[in-house]
Amino acid sequence: MSSTDTTFNWLGAVLTKDVFVPISTLLRKKEPEERTQLWVGKGCVAILGITAIWIAFNVQRFGGAFDVYIKAESLYKITLFVPVFFGLLYTKTPWWSAIASVIAGVSAVLMVGLVASVKSVDSVSFMNILFADLEVEWFGFILTRFELNAVLGMTASLGVFTISAFLNKRSGAFKKRIESFEKDLQTPAYADEDSKIGSEGLQAYRLMAILACGLGIFLIILCVPTFSEGGWLNAFVGLLALGIGIFIFIAVRRYEQKHCQPNINSNPSNSHDQT
Repeated sequence: MSSTDTTFNWLGAVLTKDVFVPISTLLRKKEPEERTQLWVGKGCVAILGITAIWIAFNVQRFGGAFDVYIKAESLYKITLFVPVFFGLLYTKTPWWSAIASVIAGVSAVLMVGLVASVKSVDSVSFMNILFADLEVEWFGFILTRFELNAVLGMTASLGVFTISAFLNKRSGAFKKRIESFEKDLQTPAYADEDSKIGSEGLQAYRLMAILACGLGIFLIILCVPTFSEGGWLNAFVGLLALGIGIFIFIAVRRYEQKHCQPNINSNPSNSHDQT
């Protein structure tokens, strides 16, 4: 329930602050009052809650809670990856770049849903567009609705993000904010030259490596009986996780050899028991 409440609250805040307030300000030439924003936020949360309850009553029609959750996550979270990740690496884009990229990605995902809804046995409906299954063979691999959402959503989002880079025009407050942000990114944060990672920090890295390797091995084993049914994706992710775990192990080992050598007393007499 806590995760659900958090999701409803931040979605309501996003719809209020990032959608309602800019549109209302543009149309009325002034920002809506705080009281109005509060009621709009409450209304958004109520609508989201009712929608979630309605989906819960229909979840078995689309493969169960897990499949519906995966498909729901792929509707928008995958498209957010492009502006969030590449926006940190390349900042020479206009202010509307992230919004346009996400809209393009979500639109591509909804187009996939529309095709899935048309090909389903049921009639075209809102629920079918969001959660209907779809399988496409591509270079010998079977892509399901989740993979199609990821590929097409990220491709559309990346395409719009790339095009927007050629339409960059900075002015006013946006120019000051983005230039300040770029300056922060380019300013290195130097640590004390004598500071070293302690034993607790290295132990935390070892634990990360063990978890990554364990997850990788588990996914590789899991892909064996399901390889012909799309298990190749598990194999790829498993190898990636295993590689990350091994890399962390090697990095920790090299760090220990360089910075954590044990202090050995040069006096050989101390190595023997005194009588």
